[in-house]
Amino acid sequence: MGGLVTGSGIAGIGILVGQIPSVLHPHWWAVAATAVFFSLFPDVDTDSLPARWFYRFVVLGLIALALTGQQRLGLSLAILSMLPLLDHHRGWTHGRWMPLIAPAILGVGATLAWREEISPEWFAPLDILYYSAAVLGWYTHLLLDGLFRLFPQDLD
Repeated sequence: MGGLVTGSGIAGIGILVGQIPSVLHPHWWAVAATAVFFSLFPDVDTDSLPARWFYRFVVLGLIALALTGQQRLGLSLAILSMLPLLDHHRGWTHGRWMPLIAPAILGVGATLAWREEISPEWFAPLDILYYSAAVLGWYTHLLLDGLFRLFPQDLD
C-alpha cells in the first residue's frame, strides 16, 4: 500500500510539472507501477503474498514486452526481478544506499537498451520521474519495514 500511495503521488507530481498529461495517460500508470514494483522489490526473496503478486505482475510485464517487440527491456526486467534471490533476506536489498544506487545503475542500463545512440539528452525530465518513483518506492518499503528512520535519534 505504501508503494501505491508513493507511486500515485509521484505520478501526480508528473501531472503538476507537465510531464504527464493526465491520469489516463500510460506514463501515469507506468510511474505509479514503478514505485509499487520497487516497494515490493526488497522482499521478493521470501515466500509471501506480496512476492507472489510481484512475480505475477513481472510475468504480465514480460508477456506485454514480448508482444510489443521489446525483448531487450524484457530481458532487463527478468534479470532485475531475480536479483533479490541472490542473497539472504534483508541482505543487500535492505541497505541504506541501495535505493539510490541500484535504480541509477538500472536507469543507465535501460537507457542504453532503449536508445540506439549516445547523446547528451539521455535523461529527460520524465526519466527523473521514473527514477524518483523507484527510489521513493524502495525507501517507502525500508521506512515501513522499520529499517530506515526519518529521524535517527528516535528509539523504540
